[in-house]
Amino acid sequence: MKKIIFAALFVVATVVHASGEWTNAQVIRVDASKSRLFLKHDEIKSIGMPSMSMSFDISKSVDISKYQPNDQIRFQLKQINGYMEISQIERVK
Repeated sequence: MKKIIFAALFVVATVVHASGEWTNAQVIRVDASKSRLFLKHDEIKSIGMPSMSMSFDISKSVDISKYQPNDQIRFQLKQINGYMEISQIERVK
């Protein structure tokens, strides 16, 4: 019984936030081996993050092999317990 209660509390404690907000960015560097992009991005209003250059981990369902430095993109973030990763990405035309 204690294991069931612990498991239920763990599930409740896991906070998932998927932002429907698209953010524009420029690809600076692609690290496919680590599933990571280094981006210069615009402000991400939904989480109060100013525009800056930083790296983002990429969701396993996202293929970053077609992106290269200087590509203009837009992306969406997913947050799980404060950990952020890109859950959607597309090239801006």
